[in-house]
Amino acid sequence: MEVIYSTDYEWNILNSVTGSGETFANQNSHTYPLSTVDDPFNYAPPQVTVGFTPTINWDSLLPSVPTNLRATATSETSVTIKWATGADTRPTWYWIYRQDTDANPNGDFIQVGTATPITTGTGANARTRNASSFVDTIPNASGNRKYTYKIKPVEGNPGIIGEFSDPVSVTTLTSSQVYLNTLYTKVQSGTLHSLYLEQ
Repeated sequence: MEVIYSTDYEWNILNSVTGSGETFANQNSHTYPLSTVDDPFNYAPPQVTVGFTPTINWDSLLPSVPTNLRATATSETSVTIKWATGADTRPTWYWIYRQDTDANPNGDFIQVGTATPITTGTGANARTRNASSFVDTIPNASGNRKYTYKIKPVEGNPGIIGEFSDPVSVTTLTSSQVYLNTLYTKVQSGTLHSLYLEQ
């Protein structure tokens, strides 16, 4: 009898044949005689039991954990988050989680958005790449407030859910910092022609 077992995933197969005193390890198939001769007048099939003990290498199936997570405050209410996506070639979604750290350093992380794969081109020229950034607009936020972020990769939307990234914290800007950043940008670009300061 030929026993064949296959799967789309990465299995380590153990085929165990009992009653014959033999064990076949790390094989996907094994051929065994269909009949044996007990005596010249009696043909009897062998008693063969095949057992499978699959183990899954989950590390090879889970999406890569995002690394090098960075968060930059761009205003009193806006934070830009960036990360390295890893070597995954399959389309991956990223769930974005935020904690109001000033309110409660041990508080829950709340999902605030999803970064989806980005497709460019059309037809045969269409290409998809995984997102590596997300802009979070914080409702009812005030300046100079600390938030902590972490993200989780998901393949299949939803499908295979990976592990959380390491967290990263950021403090939102004050109104004065936003104003000074605007002035600096105008100076750098040469668009600031005059500056009036109240005494």
